[in-house]
Amino acid sequence: MKRANGEGSIDRHHKPGCARPVDKRGEATCGCGYRARGMVTVNGERVRRVVYGKTHAETVDKWRRLTAADVTGTLTPTGVGTVKEWLDEWFESNEAGWKVNTRKSHRSKIDRYLVPHLGAYRLDRLAPEHLDRMYRAMRNDGLAEGTCRQAHMVLRCALAHALAYRKVSVNVACMVVKPPATTQAQRAVMGTDDARKVLAAAGDNPRFWLALLCGLRQGEALALRWDCVDLEGGGIGPYLVVRYSLCREPGVGLVFTTPKSQASAGRLVPLRPEVVARLKVHRAREIAKGRGADGDLVFPNSLGRPLEPRRDHDHWVALLTAAGVEGHYTLHSARNTCAHLLEDAGAPARVVAEILGHSQVAMTYRYQANNVPAMREAVGRLDAVLA
Repeated sequence: MKRANGEGSIDRHHKPGCARPVDKRGEATCGCGYRARGMVTVNGERVRRVVYGKTHAETVDKWRRLTAADVTGTLTPTGVGTVKEWLDEWFESNEAGWKVNTRKSHRSKIDRYLVPHLGAYRLDRLAPEHLDRMYRAMRNDGLAEGTCRQAHMVLRCALAHALAYRKVSVNVACMVVKPPATTQAQRAVMGTDDARKVLAAAGDNPRFWLALLCGLRQGEALALRWDCVDLEGGGIGPYLVVRYSLCREPGVGLVFTTPKSQASAGRLVPLRPEVVARLKVHRAREIAKGRGADGDLVFPNSLGRPLEPRRDHDHWVALLTAAGVEGHYTLHSARNTCAHLLEDAGAPARVVAEILGHSQVAMTYRYQANNVPAMREAVGRLDAVLA
């Protein structure tokens, strides 16, 4: 069969053992498929590529799409490996630039979800329907939509790097019609009365006064050092500065790192007089134990070393029990409660965002959601308007 312009080298691809019967026109009528061969450019190098098809028209179509990809520069090299191999390579190449908690989260999503569902596929043959099947399986296993979303974003980032390195021609994570939605469960928030009970039960211990009235994250409070606390403050009043965060790194142990976001690092948090008084008493006790110098931790363990976060959480649970507060309030709920208390006090959301270390005020709004007392007060103000 005579080839048309642009079809390249196309001929019959006879399978082993084919008798190759020939009709009177000299063409094979064995029913074998076709193949097209030619040279294309992959990553700046000319390589030979072969495509196969059951019919002549199908082979021509595949070859034309191949040459079109050659022109646009979207061809990928052969032997790109599996999804698992690329995820491992991507993680190892980038983990040094990630924070400890980010490394832990990404590694967890790769090992628990992405590799079991997608790891065996060849990287350049991964398709959107494969991702859809993974999300359906995760939901059927009872996983939250937020978990599916996190796995989706890790895969999307990994494939973006693969696309940049021209290992794939398209990021299939961006082609999913309905990716997992961004959802976040509403965290329980204490009412004002419960917050008072907890503070009363805390007594002279300033640890959870900082959580409820300053909104410090657990890692920020456990990494706080005395040289970051100014109990006099000069002209601006007493304050503390958030510079470090404490977290556990797998295989290493407790490590000090930078706070969660750029907005959190180096932020100045004003201190109320009640908190200042308790911090002074606490430091005097630490000095009596041979600690309390500028470089020492504010809340160490009995040996003066970093306090284990789980131990700190146990102290919080015991405090709630002692205060007689019912309900499931996590330690991070104290941070949400602080956002509500500041809103009740009339603080603008932008100021609350600076105190809590939020990069965007939108996050502060999420912390302040469902503030029933504030909504009731707003509705009550309608009396003056209607009057």
